[in-house]
Amino acid sequence: MKRVLSSSDDDSDERVVNSRVSCLPMPPKKNARKNGSDTNVCNHVNDEVEEVDAPRPITNIDTPQRPPKDQNKNGNTLGAGVSDVNYCEECSLCPRHRQRGNDAEAGLKMQKEILRQQRLIKGMIMDVVEELHSIKNKNNSTTEVTTNSIFSQLTLPANDPNDLVALEDYLSEESNFKAAVHEMSNVGGNNLYEFAKRIVSSFMTDKIATNYTYYGLRNKQNFSKLRLCALILDARKMNKQFGNASVKEVEECVMKWLRRSKERSEFKLKKNNMNDM
Repeated sequence: MKRVLSSSDDDSDERVVNSRVSCLPMPPKKNARKNGSDTNVCNHVNDEVEEVDAPRPITNIDTPQRPPKDQNKNGNTLGAGVSDVNYCEECSLCPRHRQRGNDAEAGLKMQKEILRQQRLIKGMIMDVVEELHSIKNKNNSTTEVTTNSIFSQLTLPANDPNDLVALEDYLSEESNFKAAVHEMSNVGGNNLYEFAKRIVSSFMTDKIATNYTYYGLRNKQNFSKLRLCALILDARKMNKQFGNASVKEVEECVMKWLRRSKERSEFKLKKNNMNDM
């Protein structure tokens, strides 16, 4: 293959030739030894090729370097499995990393809410268990009181002196007295007078009460010496509503009830007579 070179002084022609020559493959060495002119041409071509600027190498300055996954932006080493959302400044605002950060935050909030709900449920369960224990204990005590109730052991309210004597004999035993006090402490009432009236009227009728005054005045028997009187005072102590009432206040309530016993007895007698007519 023949190569034609122009010897023109025109710069443009020389550049055209050089560009064409630079595109040709290198000639074999054996031909270069045979033909001295070809060797000179190849050397000239190599010189022209060397003058062409080589492409600028890509350096780390042109390409932003991302820190390794086990380090954050401050150079601190992260533990295994830690997300790189927080330390990647250039990627932290991209949709993919921003979504990962939002998902992690939402998951943390959900975990906190689940733990809070678990604590609430645990507290509610403990309250229910305590309430069940309280109801169970109350039912057991109610069953025991009902079985050993004083009203199932005696004829009450006492309507004659013999019934009242039997009541006093029963209350003379300490175990019977304590059981009766506990039972009568739960009778309740809107006020202290009603509380005392409900107790004393459960043990004696108006007919038998007309024979008593609180201190035995006016030739009547002394109510304050009866075990029934002590029962009323002790029942007041155990009652949550009237536990702070004084002994004097309870005594006045019992006095008032005893004073009006004759009036109530006469009224009931008249009412019964009218019903019989």
